[in-house]
Amino acid sequence: LRHCSLLRDDNGPTGKKYSTKPNMGDKPLMFVSWFSAIRFVNWLHNNQPTDGSGTEGGAYTMRPGVIDARNPGAKWFLPTEDEWYKAAYYDGASATYKRYPAGSDTVPVCACPGSDPNTANCDSVVGKTTEVGSYTASVSPYGTVDQGGNLFEWVDRKGDYIECPERIYKGGSFNLIHRPNISYLNSPFFYQECS
Repeated sequence: LRHCSLLRDDNGPTGKKYSTKPNMGDKPLMFVSWFSAIRFVNWLHNNQPTDGSGTEGGAYTMRPGVIDARNPGAKWFLPTEDEWYKAAYYDGASATYKRYPAGSDTVPVCACPGSDPNTANCDSVVGKTTEVGSYTASVSPYGTVDQGGNLFEWVDRKGDYIECPERIYKGGSFNLIHRPNISYLNSPFFYQECS
């Protein structure tokens, strides 16, 4: 697994082995598994301990082969599909859902960062991730950013396949070709956990 945004220092003290590469601190981290995302929100939930603890319990309880549902009182967590959809598409002012997460019913334009409305980092126009919130006029009606571009986002749900569960991610990605900013009518994507 490679993390293009992180540096690793094997000689660093426990809890301090990783640091952010220069100019990457405000960009999303690529190649994060669903399980690593769960461990990260557990770490956030546990107030970011520096002693190497805090990743196996908190928002979720992790046991060998099992991850329990979100624990009551979780402060940090992956959103459910419904929470993700509402954040991306719901317009409270009109009590309707927009078709795309840039607050529009028109297909967004894949473009470089800027202040043009209804744009996103997709279709390899930029060719890499951009700083979170770089598309300043393309915020969802709920106030979230980059849900239709930059990188896909994990949600807290397994697919419906019993023998081979799938984890689900939403949104768009900077290198998603010919399907810019998947609308809520065409999402989700599945990641299969078994071979």
